[in-house]
Amino acid sequence: MMRGLRWLGLFMVLTLLLLGGWLWLAFHRGVPPESGRLVIEGLEAEVLIRFDEHGIPNVQAASEVDLAAALGFLHARDRPVQTHLSRLAAKGRLSEKLGAKLLPFDVQTRGFEFDRLARESYRMSSDRSRAWLDGYVRGVNAWLASEQRVPSLVARLIGPLEPFEPSDPLLMPLLMALQLNEPGVADLWRLDVLRALGPQALSDLADGAPVQLDSALAGWLKSEAELTDRSQTQPPPADLGQGAGGGSNAFAIGAGRTVAGKPILGSDPHLNLGLPATWYSVVLSSPEYRAAGMTLPGLPGVVVGSGEHRAFAVTNGQLDLDDLFIEEYDPEARSVRRGQAWVALERRTERFEVRFGKAREIELLRSDIGPFQPPSRGLPAMSLAWTASQPSDSLRLFLELGSAPDWSACAEALGTFGIPCQNLIVAERGGDLRHVVIGRLPRRGAGSGLLPMGASDLAWTGWVAEADRPGRTAGAGSFLVSANDAVLAEQTPVPGRFADVSRGQRLRDLIAESTRWTPESSAALPLDVGSPFAERLLAALDLRLGSSVSVRGRLGFGEGTAQYRGDDGRVLRELSVALWEELALETVQAAGLAPLGERRRDRLLLKILDGSARFDWTGLGLVAEGVEAQTAEPSLDAALSVRLERAVARAAGLRGSSPAPGSEGLPHWDIEPSLGGLPGLGRLLEAELPGETWQTDGHWSTPRAVWTAGAGPGARATGGASMRLIAEPGESGELRWVLPGGQSEHPKSRHAFDQLPLWLAGDFVTPGRAGPGTAGGDGAMWRLLPGS
Repeated sequence: MMRGLRWLGLFMVLTLLLLGGWLWLAFHRGVPPESGRLVIEGLEAEVLIRFDEHGIPNVQAASEVDLAAALGFLHARDRPVQTHLSRLAAKGRLSEKLGAKLLPFDVQTRGFEFDRLARESYRMSSDRSRAWLDGYVRGVNAWLASEQRVPSLVARLIGPLEPFEPSDPLLMPLLMALQLNEPGVADLWRLDVLRALGPQALSDLADGAPVQLDSALAGWLKSEAELTDRSQTQPPPADLGQGAGGGSNAFAIGAGRTVAGKPILGSDPHLNLGLPATWYSVVLSSPEYRAAGMTLPGLPGVVVGSGEHRAFAVTNGQLDLDDLFIEEYDPEARSVRRGQAWVALERRTERFEVRFGKAREIELLRSDIGPFQPPSRGLPAMSLAWTASQPSDSLRLFLELGSAPDWSACAEALGTFGIPCQNLIVAERGGDLRHVVIGRLPRRGAGSGLLPMGASDLAWTGWVAEADRPGRTAGAGSFLVSANDAVLAEQTPVPGRFADVSRGQRLRDLIAESTRWTPESSAALPLDVGSPFAERLLAALDLRLGSSVSVRGRLGFGEGTAQYRGDDGRVLRELSVALWEELALETVQAAGLAPLGERRRDRLLLKILDGSARFDWTGLGLVAEGVEAQTAEPSLDAALSVRLERAVARAAGLRGSSPAPGSEGLPHWDIEPSLGGLPGLGRLLEAELPGETWQTDGHWSTPRAVWTAGAGPGARATGGASMRLIAEPGESGELRWVLPGGQSEHPKSRHAFDQLPLWLAGDFVTPGRAGPGTAGGDGAMWRLLPGS
């Protein structure tokens, strides 16, 4: 008996050791080899790739088409799962690999027909764009088919990584547009606010935009007022992405304001935080194309960076590029009214394979306007118009930015770029600075697009003409700043949901202070944590409370425009949460609205405090009559003061407290939540982040924009700079950048997290520029060889 137990114990120990060894091997498998050779059919000549100490490749090629193939190889080598999942997401196939939780997303995406749009875009693209796409796909597929590639555990779990088709890279701009624009979401959210609280509340949340109901919406609201069960509606996500405030910064400083007499460009687009990084950095060099900077895995070409002739950066355009149109719908004939006629909807049935579940066949409908949704969840029948519904050559412009000797070729390419809508900031080597809105802009028949409207005669009438494209220029002694704000609003014929002026104002003030800028000093600009918005909020509190001791002093902030670092940043964010809970949370919850994100929330709080809110969010009778009129009523003044005092005391009490363990670290890998549909594997697939934690300096309204979830010691950073880049244009110009992680997606690679400490500290990597031998950091090198 005892002998049997001993054998059983030994067997269990051996089993555990073997299991542990298997898990160790499984998690370590798939780290890509750092050096080697690969044959790629179609290469014109040998391509040499040297890597620096951070795994940043310097690619030397005989032609730009060979550069494209090398970049495809690099993306497939370092980011195979990221590129594969992005492509599946754009094709509406995530549920096939990751389970039923992602089926609603897949249904929505297939309704947009991204796969068809990408194929049409490929066919209409320029010869140069197609050559880059073909070369890129050859490089991707050569690595995916190589015997040198060992799939990682994650790659094995989601199934074979399928070969790319030439049009597949053009899915990436469509997916990015979906993430940045969230078509239809804002309109539905505003409709929900209107139905729950009325036009005055909606005006407050829409930054004072006038609320106009066309006859179709007004008629539907009247007919549905007593019939609609609001408990059956499904509110859209909170915060509405960048539309609630944004965080991206880009600036160009003229050569006359710099020590070296060269312009300087800065870029730090802000997105939700996650690993692997959104961007992949590279140095590319061929006779036709020499550029270095940030690429999007899955798409060839540098999107943010510097070439021989210019440096360039982008921020989200914040323009309203989609509309929902209420349809008069005949469910029997599956048709919609157009004037006196009825027009049949396009119908198609899509099959959705579902991992760990049964396949589903779902009918998708489309009108002449766009994707069509029959009446459901307390909403009318509607069609969605969106600028991404037409094919475009989204690669040509960025190829020209990286290589064209003069601006005229770039200007010609502007008209071929469709999505996503961006503010493009350019610093030309010759000294000119440019800011231009890129992307297709709709010309509306009527209305502002704030709310759904009738489809009969208000549908879009075309696109804004190229001659009317918003833009501005500046000379060597000036500068340009884009911070998702409304700097081009007056010349933009499309309404926008712009960010608060705080970040842009702060950057402009800082740049104006000096004419001796260097790359080192300008690198501090996106790290600044001063907030004019916070100053306005504190001033409004002082006016409301009328105390002899300023709120700034009670919270322990310094005088002037405080730098909200460390405890100051945590106290400011706690003040925001406390004020929200005291002044408006109960009203929002009682109305059944989706929770508001902190950026939209804070802007509403300032309206309440400065007396410009038109709706009574507090329940105390505060409406837009001016601060003096509101505080004249003693009972109102006393009730409001009690709430404000509680909020200030709560924020002040946070100073000096310790954050909860791990609460201010970074979230897990982006791919981990997507894999939550795999039973029991979610925890196993979390990335092993290093021990560093991020002291979440700043606030959404500071140049170092940070947004958070939660409050108090348990607050957690959820959004920030997806990379930072400083560049002087030209072959000899200085260039530095940093990623919030590293080049590789594999958690066991030495380049998965090696840039994270630098990103956390606000430091930069200085990659080698194009040229033989300049990027060799640790001897790692790949040779790509032409096929026979």
